[in-house]
This record gives sequence, structure tokens and C-alpha cells, in this order.
Amino acid sequence: MAQNLSEKRSFKRIPLTLPLKGKYRMKALQGYHFQGEILDVCFDGLSIKVDDTNGFKVGQKVEFKNALSG
Repeated sequence: MAQNLSEKRSFKRIPLTLPLKGKYRMKALQGYHFQGEILDVCFDGLSIKVDDTNGFKVGQKVEFKNALSG
């Protein structure tokens, strides 16, 4: 059976490829390190691809901090 892959996003996605490293926190002292890349961004979100899911779920809401350096 074919999946319905119709576009349902409210805002246009802008392609962007950036490396990503972080820590997914499950509880106060428990978490998993991950790495991957940002694939695209839009007004209300972004799409990331992680090398190993380590407990991530598709569509899961996450918070992250970034640091830009020159």
C-alpha cells in the first residue's frame, strides 16, 4: 500500500545543511549524545537528520541551543 506523502506544512522550507551535535535529555541526569545535520529550516521549525536515533521519535518536539563562531 502506498503512503500519502502530500505536503502539509504551513510554511515553505528553506534548504540548509549544517552539522549538528547535541545531547538528548530524557531525565535530569540521563541523556544521549547525538550528531547529525540540519536539513532545512522554516519560520516555525527545522528538519534534522541524526546518525543514530537514540530514542528520538519522528515529529518529536525538541529544544536546542546553538553557538555561532567565526
